[in-house]
Amino acid sequence: MKKFRLQPVLKLRQYAEELRKRDLAEALAEEQRRKDFVLRIAESRNQQTALLRQQQEQSEVDVRNLIEHRQYIGLLDREIRLNLRHVAAAEQQTATRKQAVVSAMRDRKAVETLRQHFNERMRQQGERLETIEMDEVAAMSGRTTAAGLGEDAQ
Repeated sequence: MKKFRLQPVLKLRQYAEELRKRDLAEALAEEQRRKDFVLRIAESRNQQTALLRQQQEQSEVDVRNLIEHRQYIGLLDREIRLNLRHVAAAEQQTATRKQAVVSAMRDRKAVETLRQHFNERMRQQGERLETIEMDEVAAMSGRTTAAGLGEDAQ
């Protein structure tokens, strides 16, 4: 029986798909890491804001302390904005890599479909050959039986 000639291509496409999946996993991890970092900064900002409010409610306002807290909160706000850009870039990278995985899967499935069609043709061809062989065996046994009947008649 014939071999599927595109098997090396299929293996190559499977390998390429696995590489794309690994790339996607790395991008997802980086995206999550950046999001977690922004959340930590935002939480720190919220804590500093709450602390500032608490100090203002409990004691006389120290202008110097107020200015320092507001500057620190402003610094955290800038850090959040900067890191949100990094998150957006990571999300874009993730989307690009997802598309690469989809493309690699489509390429692999195309060759797998060809392999399935090939296997089906081979199965049908095998069935046809088996039918022909069975017909020949039946025809041979029919001739043998007819020849035997001819001898009995004499």
